[in-house]
Amino acid sequence: LLAALVEDGVRIAGRVVGVVVGGATATERRRTAQLASGILERLERNGEAAGFQLIAEENRGSLSTALGTLSSRGASLLVAGVDAPGAELALKFAEARQIPLLTAGVPDALPTPAQFGFVLGQSEATEREALTRALVERGVVHQVLIGGRGLSCESRLDRPGTPRFPAGEWTLEGVHGLVVLADPTCAGHVSSEARGLEPRPWLALGLESAEGPWPVGFRVLSLAAGSFPSVVAAPPTDRASGDVSPALIASWYQVLGRDVAALAHATLGRISDAPVSDERSVRERHDRVRAALHGATVELESTESRGFAERQVLTRTLRVTDSVN
Repeated sequence: LLAALVEDGVRIAGRVVGVVVGGATATERRRTAQLASGILERLERNGEAAGFQLIAEENRGSLSTALGTLSSRGASLLVAGVDAPGAELALKFAEARQIPLLTAGVPDALPTPAQFGFVLGQSEATEREALTRALVERGVVHQVLIGGRGLSCESRLDRPGTPRFPAGEWTLEGVHGLVVLADPTCAGHVSSEARGLEPRPWLALGLESAEGPWPVGFRVLSLAAGSFPSVVAAPPTDRASGDVSPALIASWYQVLGRDVAALAHATLGRISDAPVSDERSVRERHDRVRAALHGATVELESTESRGFAERQVLTRTLRVTDSVN
C-alpha cells in the first residue's frame, strides 16, 4: 500500500541515482554500504559527480516501499538488491513501474518480459560451479559450501568458544574442500576452525572473500573477474617509523558500486537533466534512460565487458587463481 501511494508522486529531479541501503540481515547491510561507498567514490573521481546526485533510502522491511520512495524523490535510475531474493523483488518492481534499475544481486530467474531491470552482479551458482570444478581438477571431490545457500556464517553462537561449523565432522566425512561464498570475516572463521584438521582442506574463495587477507597455511583457490581484486590505494608512509601500511583492496560490492556509477555517468550524462513531473514526460525519460543503459559503453572494473550490449545481464569471465599461503 505504501509503495502504491508513493508511486503516485513519481517524478524525475534530474541526474539522480537512488540506492536502497540496509536490510534485514548483516550481510545485506554490509553489502549495500559497500555498494553505496563504491558509487560515491567513482562519481567523485575526476569530477564525475558534477551534475549528478546520489540519494539513499533505507530498507526497513519493504524493498518495494524503499524503491517507491526513491522514485517519488526524483531518482531517474534505481539501484537495489544485493542477494537473489532482493534482486528478484527489485527487478519485478522495475518492470511493473517501468523504471530503470540496476541490481548487484542475481535472481534465480529474470522477470518476463525483462526490459527495465539490469543485472550487474555475478550469480553464486556460477561462482560455486567454477570453484567446484577447479577443486575437482585438483582431485578434491568431497566439498562443503559455506555462505550462499550452504552453511551460514550469521548464526549466533550458543556461547563464546563453541564451534561455528561442524569442522569435527568434516574429517570423518572425508571433506577436503571448503567453498566459501561469503565475506573475508566468514573466511577467517572457516580457516580458524579448519586449521587443526588433518589433512588441512583446500579453501576455495568466491568473489566476496577474494579481496583477502587470505588465511595463512592453506592451499587457496580464489576467483577474479575484470581487474578485481584490485588495489585501491596505498596509505601514506608513517613518517615516524618509515613503515608503509599494506595497500587497501576494494571489496567486490565496492567495485560493483564503482561500475554502477560508471554506467550511470555514461547513461544519464547523455540525457537531459531538466526536472520533469507530469506522467507522460516521466515515462518518456525513463524509457530514454533504459535505452541509453542498454547501449552504454564504458570501461568497467568487475568485468572485461564494456556494457550490457543490448542485454539485461552483464557478462564476465571468471578466473581461478591458485596459491599456497
